[in-house]
Amino acid sequence: MDRLRIEYVRFVTVVVAIFLTQAVAVRVQAAKVVLSFDDAPLPDGWSLAGNERTERLIEALKVKGASPVVFYATPRDGTGQNLERLRRYGEAGHFIANHTNDHPDLGSVEAEEFIESIANADALLASLPKYKKWFRYPYLNEGGGAEEKALLVKAYLKESGYRSGYVTVETFDWYIDRRISDEAAKGNAIDEAAWIRFYVSMIVESIELYDNFAVSLLGRSPVHVVLLHENDLNALSLPELIDGLREAGHTLVSPETAFSDPIADAKWDQHRFSQRRLLAIAAERDHAGKLDSRWLDTDYIDQRLQAAGLLCQGEYFFCAWSPWLCEQFC
Repeated sequence: MDRLRIEYVRFVTVVVAIFLTQAVAVRVQAAKVVLSFDDAPLPDGWSLAGNERTERLIEALKVKGASPVVFYATPRDGTGQNLERLRRYGEAGHFIANHTNDHPDLGSVEAEEFIESIANADALLASLPKYKKWFRYPYLNEGGGAEEKALLVKAYLKESGYRSGYVTVETFDWYIDRRISDEAAKGNAIDEAAWIRFYVSMIVESIELYDNFAVSLLGRSPVHVVLLHENDLNALSLPELIDGLREAGHTLVSPETAFSDPIADAKWDQHRFSQRRLLAIAAERDHAGKLDSRWLDTDYIDQRLQAAGLLCQGEYFFCAWSPWLCEQFC
């Protein structure tokens, strides 16, 4: 009886959450979108070997006729397989950029160590096709409250000719990938199609949330740069993601197109929030509006995963009905 009562409460909670989500749905409008993938090349994942993932991403982009994307690379001392995978991306026409050599968090290391990691990555990446001196901080962490350290790194980047690999749309694709990995590790069956549908809807909604914020700040839609990761989830879902973006009216464009947008002006590269470009502009303008993306809240994501029946295997009443509810209303 207690178990049924708990399941009933969960059932009602999710129903309410679904309808509330619909009540605060964002305004949809077309946007130009750039896809960027951090942490390339990642090791073997929950479904794909690293080499297979690289080929899946390249093939999906080719088959869908997508514009070039950019892979922010952490070569990790340039082992043969790592550099070969990055070379394959470049040879396929996609851009390679610097994400440090070994992914340090600037909040946890000194400026000198961080700069050395940037320089080591540059030395390894410089000979690859389509390499660009664009830099993205691991974790988008530009030094936090350590102003002197942050300024030292920014000065090095400017002197070395780097442009900021900023983003306008931050996503937690890595969290969804981790959740699938957790389910796989438990031996649970993975409904790949259902996870992909969920993921595509999350990315499309995230773009629209950030675009609404941009319009309120700038009075227009900029070219949006979406932060993703080179993981199994993206390799498996990329065809559906591209279709979903296009069906929502969005246009995929090249990273070079993004850098022609006024918000890419190098003056913003020295800002303490340069990587989260819209926040940098908002801070300078004392913009009263605030972006609260529910998709950067892991508790909210888990609630939505449960509502979609992806974190339970139909053991209880709640799990049996939640996929149908989400199919109707999510």
